[in-house]
Amino acid sequence: MDTIVDNLVSKESTNEAVEQWKEEAIPSAMTQTAINHLYKVALEKAEVMPLILTFVGQLAKDEVINFTHCNEAFLKLLSLKKDNSEDKHMATLAAWAVENDICDLKDMSEATMGHYPVYFLALQHLTQVWDNERLFAAFEASGMYCHISLNFAE
Repeated sequence: MDTIVDNLVSKESTNEAVEQWKEEAIPSAMTQTAINHLYKVALEKAEVMPLILTFVGQLAKDEVINFTHCNEAFLKLLSLKKDNSEDKHMATLAAWAVENDICDLKDMSEATMGHYPVYFLALQHLTQVWDNERLFAAFEASGMYCHISLNFAE
């Protein structure tokens, strides 16, 4: 994985990195661990996070990996989180997953439960990149809109 990451960062080519991933023929049982490693690198080196997330997104869209691998890797990172210093980057990762249809708002909410303020920071990020219509549609699609409306109505 380190070789793929090094090549990705040095060449800034997600297409080449996807081809290298395919050539490595990572076994399905190890895919979630590999994605977990990519996420860890993205968290440790915030300057390369956008490139790594674009790469993971391309792997998912090309069906080289599946959304379950991405979500399980994210859950693993959350479970290993030691303190709140990583919250902002974890929120960026959570918002990215929603933006790229890797999970919906309900999945993200459930995954980040108990990890304050990751969920709220992710929502804040989404309000900055999406207009109100798209955010409203995402809430409706996730089935959370009614629940939220009821809470506000009380």
